[in-house]
Amino acid sequence: MLSTLFRTYRLVHLLRPTHPGISAKRVFSIGLVGYGAIFFAPLRLGEMVRPYLLAQDESVTFAQGIGVVTAERIIDGLVMVLMTSVGLAFSMRVSPLPDHIGQLPIPVSLVPKALASATLLFGGAFIGMAVLYVTRSWAVGFVRRLAGTFSVKLGDALARILERLILGFSFLPSLRSSSAFVLQTLGCWLAGALSQWVLMAGVGLPATPAEGCVTMGVIALGSLLPAGPGFFGAYQVASYTSLAMFFAPASVVGLGAMFVFGSYACHVTLNLLMTLLGFYLLGRGRRQAV
Repeated sequence: MLSTLFRTYRLVHLLRPTHPGISAKRVFSIGLVGYGAIFFAPLRLGEMVRPYLLAQDESVTFAQGIGVVTAERIIDGLVMVLMTSVGLAFSMRVSPLPDHIGQLPIPVSLVPKALASATLLFGGAFIGMAVLYVTRSWAVGFVRRLAGTFSVKLGDALARILERLILGFSFLPSLRSSSAFVLQTLGCWLAGALSQWVLMAGVGLPATPAEGCVTMGVIALGSLLPAGPGFFGAYQVASYTSLAMFFAPASVVGLGAMFVFGSYACHVTLNLLMTLLGFYLLGRGRRQAV
């Protein structure tokens, strides 16, 4: 719940530089509904819900909402992979890493490689975002000229969309906004890692806090891939893969099964309750506005 609180409220810090008077309560309510949609909708289609709801206020455009959510996801991923890397450095892995989990041919040895690739991906995306913001005038003009060779109206339309999208990156030069966002992002992932560690210890797996960080990170990496509603399947495979890095096969398919069930059931329940709370708060805010 603490992780959910940090995760949903932090979007306020990305919007305040361009919309100082934006309602933190409404942004928080939109975050609850939006993250619920991401969890329950297939193929990560729920990512469009928050930009759409933000645009209903008319002060935030849909394109700016896309930009804000994109920035959030980039920094989110960068913090996550860095924390997972630190956890991996301070944890004791089995050697050699297994090439299967139970009867499933899942090469656990791919996890460090996937983590390195994700670090390069999010690091490159962050640099690209920063460069795009610094060169925004040139980038908008370039798009207008390039698309304008085919159609002036098309060039102007694409330039406006890009300009509004880059507006979502306006928090970057604000030390107050960016530091508050990063701190709450750290709080979000630390609370998540603590939860995984406590649950592993609760079912009898002798895990360390560092291994809790790795488990959290591997589950998050697995959830990045398009999957069915509730990340069903991807969540379970990622969970078992992380456990197989540290525990014997018998523990993974035994005590590990209890952990995976408890972790997933908690996520489903919490996301459902938070989504319902978000709808309630949005409805209440709408009635008060009327």
